[in-house]
Amino acid sequence: MNILTRIPFGTCEDYNILTLSIMRAKGIPTVMDYTPQWPFRSLGHSWNVLLETSGKKVVFEGAGNNPATPHKEEHPMAKVFRNTYAINKEIQDMHEKEKYIPPTFSSVCIKDVTEEYLKTCDITISIPSPHKHTYAYLAVFDNEKWVPTHYGKISKKNKITFDKMGKRIAYLPVFYDATGIKSFSDPVLLTISGKQVTLKPDTLTKQTLVLKRKFPAFENLYKVAERAVGGKFQSATDSLFNDSTTLHTITEFGIYAREVCLKHCQDSARYWRYYSPDGAYCNIAELFFYEKDSIQPTMGKIIGTEGSYRKDTKYTKEGAFDRDALTFFDAPHKNGGWVGLDFGRPVKIDRIVYLPRSDGNSIEFGDEYELLYWGNHNWQSMGRKVADYITLTYENCPTNALFLLRNHTKGKEERIFTYEEDQQVWW
Repeated sequence: MNILTRIPFGTCEDYNILTLSIMRAKGIPTVMDYTPQWPFRSLGHSWNVLLETSGKKVVFEGAGNNPATPHKEEHPMAKVFRNTYAINKEIQDMHEKEKYIPPTFSSVCIKDVTEEYLKTCDITISIPSPHKHTYAYLAVFDNEKWVPTHYGKISKKNKITFDKMGKRIAYLPVFYDATGIKSFSDPVLLTISGKQVTLKPDTLTKQTLVLKRKFPAFENLYKVAERAVGGKFQSATDSLFNDSTTLHTITEFGIYAREVCLKHCQDSARYWRYYSPDGAYCNIAELFFYEKDSIQPTMGKIIGTEGSYRKDTKYTKEGAFDRDALTFFDAPHKNGGWVGLDFGRPVKIDRIVYLPRSDGNSIEFGDEYELLYWGNHNWQSMGRKVADYITLTYENCPTNALFLLRNHTKGKEERIFTYEEDQQVWW
């Protein structure tokens, strides 16, 4: 307890144990609940619950910046457990019957309280035989591997029911042995309506996938994505852009890299730029200017307003042309910023490719990617490709499959998805 009060920072569990100890020392009945693994991202989370005498439960996060909202309703959860002093007889039986136990269930003193937080559904799976297990598990993906989040006892008819599961989640039924998890059935989607959809890849019915990202856009990206709306691409024959012509105005949020076609533009100009909308600090990560029939961008002298006053050079105007999506131009003032190229001669630009300030999970030129789908109880490769455009196209892909796009050049964030109506649907 004394150590916890002295640490400068810690995990959510550290803060909640500290809060729990203080509350109980004051005679205030408090427990700690947790979800062992988020089903849409890495890690899990824990929080505190005050048990009022009226029966009402007050959820809060100990030592958090916003203690009243430890969990957002739009974030799905697969399971929620409560730490207890009482032994969970089912988990105790699991420990007695199974030689190997997933780390999620190493403690026998936990209670399933998922229904206190969510509207749930049961998932029933047939178990192939022969097998040597009494229990099986339902796992979710943590951006790298499958993590068991619930257990179930196999019936004499070789069926298993995983009770009270969260919706809007992709699950994988698995056994657990000395080598870790082992899939025994196809992934299952539990939709928002409670429908159970089995993702058994159909390798006879093919589809073409056009991919824009390897990871979904979360709240932190949307906070800066709106800065792209209203941005303008302009050309001029005057270095001060007194005679500028606006050729395109951005209307979409800056989630993806995009191409602007300028085939309607007949004039040539020496100076080309991106001009920031008001309030956006000219946040642009990458700019590519292409002349007609060229597969390589035309380069020139980098021009524009000054970058923000920081030691890290990634915030200067050079950051818009360094072929690194995680560096970006950031003007010192929110209005009036711009960045572009002086080509030294009049040029006719046929198209512009741009990437707004982003999280590095869009498709990047020159990076090597690999598309995989889950089949035959493992990831199956659809081949590796080096990106030469802002999207990746894979033909002859199976339908009704769960996919994963991996970047072998850099980055760690990657997320499972299905492909529906020509769009990536993240799970």
